[in-house]
Amino acid sequence: MKTRILLTIFVACLALWSTGKAAHAQDESLNRARDAFDQGQSFFQAGKFDEAALQFKNAYDARPYAQFLFNIGACYEKSDNYPSALAYYEKYLAAGPEQDDAKKTKLRIEALKEAIDEMKAAGTDPSTPSEAMKNLENVEIPGLVVIESDPQGADIYIDSRDSKPLSKTPWNGSLTGEHLIIIERKGYKPVEKTIRADPNRLFYWVSSLAEEDYLGYLDVTSNIPGADIYIDDRSVGVQGKTPWRDEIKPGKHKVWVTREGYDVFETEVEVIAGETHKISANIVGDEVGYLNVRGTGMDKYKIVVDGKVLCKRAPCLKPLSPGKHRLSIRRPGYRSYNTKIDVQSKTEITVRTKLAPEPSRADAYVSFLFAAAFAGGGYYLGTKSQDVEDELAAEIEAGNPPPDSNDPRLGWGLESGKTYSTAASVSYGLGGASFVLAVYYLFRDKGKPSTGSSDHRAISLKTQVTPSYSGIGIAGSF
Repeated sequence: MKTRILLTIFVACLALWSTGKAAHAQDESLNRARDAFDQGQSFFQAGKFDEAALQFKNAYDARPYAQFLFNIGACYEKSDNYPSALAYYEKYLAAGPEQDDAKKTKLRIEALKEAIDEMKAAGTDPSTPSEAMKNLENVEIPGLVVIESDPQGADIYIDSRDSKPLSKTPWNGSLTGEHLIIIERKGYKPVEKTIRADPNRLFYWVSSLAEEDYLGYLDVTSNIPGADIYIDDRSVGVQGKTPWRDEIKPGKHKVWVTREGYDVFETEVEVIAGETHKISANIVGDEVGYLNVRGTGMDKYKIVVDGKVLCKRAPCLKPLSPGKHRLSIRRPGYRSYNTKIDVQSKTEITVRTKLAPEPSRADAYVSFLFAAAFAGGGYYLGTKSQDVEDELAAEIEAGNPPPDSNDPRLGWGLESGKTYSTAASVSYGLGGASFVLAVYYLFRDKGKPSTGSSDHRAISLKTQVTPSYSGIGIAGSF
């Protein structure tokens, strides 16, 4: 018995010693790679490109990071050793760098091949580079960021989780500036760290992930895929869409599953740490139809259905109850497109429209100005006519004899009351005609109308089987 216990202790100690030795060896290789990288950067900046290439080779021997291959190629390019530069750039591409970096490297490879062919044809050296090499941007040695985790295979997010993961650990590549690095792996606590990448240094970070034994998992499916899932508080908003699986704190939780046109499935579950609780929701109801307003340059369009705003901007895909609806597509400064649509269950109506600019009403405004001018002129001339009449009446009342027939205030002279009165009537008439014309110009329909087209497609439910889900899904047919 004692012998077995001693043997067990010996084996455990041997395992710990082996693990520690391997970890020590890894640390040593990383230190060698870091030191060689730093020396290579110093030589490169000093213009000692052959010495820099040798240091980057030493770094690659210690830790085979793909970025070191690019650095070696850059050193040989700078020292005009085009064949060696070409060979290492091709090795770098074969190692699988990031897509943007790969495109730039392919351009360098093509330029190097062209330069090498020119040298062979002319029997010259690289002292006179080809035009393709001249057009390349100056090659630089970027800093290197290495991210690893224990265990490996964790997702790496840069700055936020809103976008797709950059890669999985282990990863190495170049970054510039300050970034928030997020490491996540299912079943482990996420780790965050803010780093500032140094363009002249090798930055290394290994994240030890702790297991999340205190969390449970919730797996929700429904007979209608894409149903909204609410957890604990519906006012918080949708937590996901079926099929859905995620971590959740142990304890009692209330879950709602629903979709437009369907009843609400409601249940309460008891989640246990480290275990997965499955919910299969069966929701029933009337199938809805869908309105899909789309097109280019529609971000300022407003979609109104039955007098209510459905979408403040297009494109717009929304469910509608079956039946007839009044659709209006509007934009300030443009003519609205109005039409009737007949929505049927399991049907999508796609509407494409082109709104015509609202025609100018400048002619109406000009006519209003003329009407006002004529009315003002009529008022002025009528006042002059009244002044002449009042003047003659005052003279007669004062005992003066009636004016002579040759008096310019009589007859049709320029100072005659009759002339003023007639001119006032003519001005009022022209003003009235201009006003009527202005109203006509203001309300007449001119210019091209807004146009639109629509098509229908049936939405059917079909059986779906995937590695994570089996049930029915939505498919379309025209």
